[in-house]
Amino acid sequence: MTKNNLNKQLPIVSVIVITYNQQNTIRQSLDSILNQVTDFTYEIIIGDDASIDNTYDLCKEYQKKYPQIIRLFRNKENKGILNNYYDCILRANGKYIADCAGDDFWIDKLKLQKQVNILEKDPEISLVHTGWHYYNPQSHTFSESDPTGTREKFLKSILNKNDLVLPILRRDAPIIIHLCTAMYRKDVILDEYNKDTFLFRNKEFSCEDIQLEVVMAASGKIAYLPDITLAYRQGHISATSDESFEKIFNFYFGTLKLNRYLQQKYKIGNSELESYYDTLIPYLYAQLFYSGKRQHIKYFETYTSKIDYKPGWKTVIYKILLKIKWLHLGIIKIIGKHD
Repeated sequence: MTKNNLNKQLPIVSVIVITYNQQNTIRQSLDSILNQVTDFTYEIIIGDDASIDNTYDLCKEYQKKYPQIIRLFRNKENKGILNNYYDCILRANGKYIADCAGDDFWIDKLKLQKQVNILEKDPEISLVHTGWHYYNPQSHTFSESDPTGTREKFLKSILNKNDLVLPILRRDAPIIIHLCTAMYRKDVILDEYNKDTFLFRNKEFSCEDIQLEVVMAASGKIAYLPDITLAYRQGHISATSDESFEKIFNFYFGTLKLNRYLQQKYKIGNSELESYYDTLIPYLYAQLFYSGKRQHIKYFETYTSKIDYKPGWKTVIYKILLKIKWLHLGIIKIIGKHD
């Protein structure tokens, strides 16, 4: 179907692209979506989160070139990934939703067609996702996303309703579903959004994908295609700093709060998530320790005290060290960090 005919009927798929300061990558992302070969209509919804570089101007250029396909929205102020993403979902006209981050790109021109075929064939499937590779922009090379096969047992062609809820919440494997490879039913996510808007809009939740994936796994079957459709760009890793420790803490503390909310929503016992807490909580204590920001300690300990689980030895050691202020700050000073 030619691009010029796409305005003659409502789209079957809405592709969401949320972007912020991605002037160096947004062209490749949009081109990879526009290069999709389909026998149905699709639209691209771009949510620019108040970029301060040239990203918005580049998006406007694409919107003018493809006005039948691209709908461009610019936030007057930065809303963050959560609100930007779900604002775009509410604007979607498609029966199905897919997304591609503004710094990633698709590498299979039939991605959308393959996924629509699966969803149309089986109405009990709520989401279908695919394989993906890491992309190194410096060397322009690709590498496998799961070379050791840790995700393999979760990547069946069809998994039944609820099969992935616990594995996703426990983080049994890294990135079981990469949302930028997924396509899901809009009516399913909107139904849950309308029943529980807090889950998708609470500003303390630091990511947009975990709640969506859990909701979809609890609502229907999950399908998987082994085809590699996404290049997931590897970013530059900067040297560790006080600020980076604090940012990491804030992000993962937000995911902990989100996990707790989902755990209570789906009535999952603490014992079933013990491995998750045993991994994440000492990691968060480490970020607190090395950032030297003692003002966060009391709040974090109050929050985690409500989680009924037995702390491991790493958590116990961090708790002891953080209680002795002079020792904590002395160690921070020795390793070259300052409050």
